[in-house]
Amino acid sequence: MTTNPVLAFASAGHFIVHLLLGLHATAALAIERDWAIDYGSIIALWTWGAIALGAAAPAAGWLADRIGAAPMMVLFFVGSGGGTVAASFAGGPLSLSLTLASLGLFAAIYHPVSLAWLLEGMEEGQRGRAVGINGLFGSLGVAAAPAVAGLLSDSWDWRTAYLLPGLVSIPFGLLLAVLLLRGQISVGRRADTFSHDAPAMDDRSAPAGAFLWLAVSMICSSLLYAAFTTALPKWAETKVIAFWPHADLGAIGLIVGIVFLVGGVGQVLAGHLSDRHDPRRIYVWTLASKPALVLAAAFLAGPLGLFAAALTILAMDVTSPSESLLLARWTPTNRRSFAFGIRHAIALAAAPAGVWLAAVSHGTAGGLRSLFIGLACLAIVATCAAMLLPKDRHPARSVLTASSLRKR
Repeated sequence: MTTNPVLAFASAGHFIVHLLLGLHATAALAIERDWAIDYGSIIALWTWGAIALGAAAPAAGWLADRIGAAPMMVLFFVGSGGGTVAASFAGGPLSLSLTLASLGLFAAIYHPVSLAWLLEGMEEGQRGRAVGINGLFGSLGVAAAPAVAGLLSDSWDWRTAYLLPGLVSIPFGLLLAVLLLRGQISVGRRADTFSHDAPAMDDRSAPAGAFLWLAVSMICSSLLYAAFTTALPKWAETKVIAFWPHADLGAIGLIVGIVFLVGGVGQVLAGHLSDRHDPRRIYVWTLASKPALVLAAAFLAGPLGLFAAALTILAMDVTSPSESLLLARWTPTNRRSFAFGIRHAIALAAAPAGVWLAAVSHGTAGGLRSLFIGLACLAIVATCAAMLLPKDRHPARSVLTASSLRKR
């Protein structure tokens, strides 16, 4: 499975997309000093990028169902890398906001397209594990982003923190394009190539309420993730300085990166378990752990607070494989990219609000602690919604069949 080229490119893309999307939160600390603009205002410049990241996802999935996933992935690698490189040349807040918006637009391709591409390319019984491995690379990207942005900002400047990671992405797109032209990798199945006996979205494959409660859970979880991860570098700065007064941006970014890295470790195990147990049960239990962990991160001081934050990121990340398999369980094969695009759009529709909450809470009396208390309440709502997800009464019929996932 590890030699599968689809898994290799999907995993590389997952690392890159989260690396590029995570740069701004830490680079903003250096931009704040360079431009003498409030940190909250710098963070808010990502709002349009976050909107594009969610709004463009359904269209990306719809297009991938028609022209194939691999060409869309070429566009993702080249476009998102180019947008990040452009951000390094921004001369002020407006141009930085516009270039970050272009990054969000091209990065919107990744999640709906790659997940459907990955599920198509894996054999039955390996889907959860593949999603877990893919998720691990995403967590590595999330973990690398603050460390890379901090170290590059300290060693050179914040512009380099955008420039070099953006340049890393583009060659992957060019390599994938070459493999496509040589016929060494499949374009990816299109909607018109599936047989008419593909699973229908009826009462059997999509139980009543499944998408409603899953959407509620994803919206709350997305808002929680966006606000928590956006606020984490600034929150960690206060925690670290309390016991390490002379810590620089590189050290702070590295610590935040380690916190994010913890989340990736559990994803492979979670995916492995999702292949062998009901993903719904795993989904509910991982969501149920979040409220207490977010509150612990808010109130525990120093290293204990950082440890609680790491466990919170772990709980957030390990829900991903089971959530992906639940959606795939109830979605027709020939509409899977579009369905993942809708899922990504629904989830990321809350992301700009999360960015806004992190920016606004920075200037309030309660600060980030009040933000984390509110996020714990959101986690409770997400858990309740997940508990209302219908149980699968026809497991043999609702899971993805081997024939629908077999490599071409």
